[in-house]
Order: sequence, then structure tokens, then C-alpha cells
Amino acid sequence: MKNRITLFITCLLCYNLSAQIPFKDLDIKQFQYADAKIRTFDVGFFQDGQSLKTNYGGDFNNGISSKYFQFNGSFSNYVFKNTRKLQHSSSLSGNVNTSKSTTTQDDRPWLLATNIGWNAQSRHYKDKSYVEINPEVNFQYRKNENLLLNAGIALKKGIGRIEPVTDVFMTRWMLKEIEEGGTDISNLTQEDVFAIANRLNVINNYRIFDNRRQLKSQIKDITLALNDKVNGITDQLDLYGIVFDNYTRAFVGNRFEGSRKALAVRPFVASNTRYIQNQENFTRTGMGVEFYGEYIKSRNTSLNAQQSLEFQLGTGYNSNSFDNGMDIIYPFANGKYQFDYFPSSRTTLSYFVEGSYRYVNYSLSDDIIKRPSLGILNARTGLSTSYFINFRTRIQANFSVSYFNQNIMNTINTDQNQLNFSNNISFLHSIF
Repeated sequence: MKNRITLFITCLLCYNLSAQIPFKDLDIKQFQYADAKIRTFDVGFFQDGQSLKTNYGGDFNNGISSKYFQFNGSFSNYVFKNTRKLQHSSSLSGNVNTSKSTTTQDDRPWLLATNIGWNAQSRHYKDKSYVEINPEVNFQYRKNENLLLNAGIALKKGIGRIEPVTDVFMTRWMLKEIEEGGTDISNLTQEDVFAIANRLNVINNYRIFDNRRQLKSQIKDITLALNDKVNGITDQLDLYGIVFDNYTRAFVGNRFEGSRKALAVRPFVASNTRYIQNQENFTRTGMGVEFYGEYIKSRNTSLNAQQSLEFQLGTGYNSNSFDNGMDIIYPFANGKYQFDYFPSSRTTLSYFVEGSYRYVNYSLSDDIIKRPSLGILNARTGLSTSYFINFRTRIQANFSVSYFNQNIMNTINTDQNQLNFSNNISFLHSIF
């Protein structure tokens, strides 16, 4: 009798261990993204409307109300490369914006503004430690107002790695539908799922000039990859339908797993040329440097949820700042928390809250009249959603509320408060 009880307990333990293997219990931290290179190019059209109230004494009822509408066209080119020794990404983007605003004091004409920016991140790894180079350049032009140039380069020394895990979750969504169709997937190991995900990464990066041939090859190879790992799939048409629907109609969002922390130094330069009607144009330039520490973490808590946290703390120095031509030093802190929920493989819902504080000190200046210190607080919270129409086209919507406070220390009745409600609807289509 004792032998039978022992055998029963042993079988029960074996069953419990095997029940922990299926894909829903993956240790996503063990996933290593395949060597890959990704290129995308998007064009977009945006509509945005805002209602704003500004006050200078703490009472919004006595402030200035304003409303505005804008229409924006944009482009974005993105490159991502991943190996065990290198994570590199670069982005070139630009937009042209027209806007119309009205306030309780005046009705302003239509404005035209353009912006072009480029930035890159190159992290060179040795085991888990890395050295990062992060250059950036940005041009902004507002008709009849100003031309602004900003350029900088951040140099970082840190430890940790964040892996893109989007392909793992795409695989999990497809396996979930296969299981719901009656196929037993308990034989799958974690290594099998990771192998399918990395195979999916390679397939996603096929580049064939004929888009129809490219899509046909991708769907065929994804189907074969799943069929090779999942035993007992009897309905091949159903498998093909699951792959086709997820590959052409699903969007699992940007999923990342891991953490990084680093110390950074960022020298920068800036130039601002102002155009004043009936007056001579003038240009003001400045330069500075920032020293800060940063911490970034992203964690997937389930198939449907992801959380991320970012934080920076440091201090900066700016020579000949644009607002007043004085040298300034400014300790600062920035933080952001975001929760992403994925109710299905084609819909993303996100909530975020972020804030920053900067304490501006003018004591380095040699001017005769010393300016008092300045505290600047920015806070924002909002919701965003994305719906994936097909593998090239999607719709996004955003709603946010932001608060701005500028407090001049040791001065009476000089607080400036701003409350901003914003909505945005975007239509994006990827050319290739």
C-alpha cells in the first residue's frame, strides 16, 4: 500500500512539474533577442485640439482661456540593430504643422512650423556592462518667428540590458489560439517558444520589392516554423488562418524586458535666431553640460500587461541661456511610469504619469542686478490607445492632462500656473 501511495505522489509531482512548462509560464527574463537588423519608414497625418487656461495668482477663474486646432503631416525613419555585443538604434523624423489659435484677448492667424530631428543610441557591451554613445541634432523653424538648433551627445557608462520581446508575445498569442482550437501544446518547452520567436524575428525582416511575394513568403515560413514545433496539428487550414490573421491583423505593441542603469555626461550647444518684424534679425548661442544618473526598467507581468519605469537625477550648467543671456546652473529630476494593457493581439491601451522638476540658480552670473532662483515643475498624465488595421496601417488616439508651475523664489505674486487638456488622433501608414 505504501508503494502505491509513493507512486501516486511521484506521478502527481511529475504532473505538476510538467504543467509548469507550457508557454504561459515562460521565464521571459531568459530570452535573448536574435541578431537582427530592422528598418521602417512611416508617414502620418495628425489632428490635435487643445483647451488651455493660464493664471498668475492661483485662481483659474481669473486666468486667460485659449483654444487651438492644428493639422500635422510627418515622416519617420527608424533603424535597429541587435547583437550580443551591440544594441544600436537611430531615428530620423520630421513634420510640417499648421495651426490656428484663439484666446480671450485676440484671434491669431494661421501659423506654419517645421521640425527635423535625428538621434542615435549605440550601446557596446562586454558581458552585462556597456558604454553608450547617444548623439542628437534637432532643427525647429517657425515662420516669421525663429530658427532653433539644438545638438548634443551623451556619453554613458552602465550595466544591464533590455531585450525586445515583442516576437515572444506574438508567438504566445498564436499558440494561445492554436491551443483554444483543441491542439495540445503541453509538449512545448521554453526553448521551443524562444526558438519560434527568434525565427519569427528573421521572417519579419524579409525585404522583397514585391510586397505580395514578401507577405506570402513570410506567412508560409511562420506556418512551417509553428508546425515544426507543435505536434499533432491536424487542421492545417486552421493553422494557416491563425498565422494569417495574427501576422496581417495583429499588433502586440512594443514589449521589452530587463533593466539598465548608467552614469552619463552630456555636452550640448544651441543656437536661436529670432525674426522680428521691421527689426534686424539676431542670433543668440549657448553651450552647456549635464551630469546625471539614469535608471530604466521594463517588466512584463503577463501575456496582457507590461510596466515600465524611467528616472533621471542630475545637474546641468548652461552658458548664456536663451531666456536671459545669463549663466545658470540647474539641478533636475525626471521620472515616468507607464502601464500597458493588451486586451487582444491588435489593441493596445496605455496609462502613463510623468513629471520633472528643475531648480534654476543664477548665482554664477556677474550681472549687477541678481535674479532670484526659479523652480519649474512639469507634470503630465494620460491615456493612449492603438488599433492595428493591418501590418502596414494603424490608428492611434491619445488624451492627456498636463500641469506647469513656474515659481520665482523670494518674489511675491509671481507664480505662473498652466493646466492643459490635449487630445490627438493619428493615422499611420508604413511605406515599407
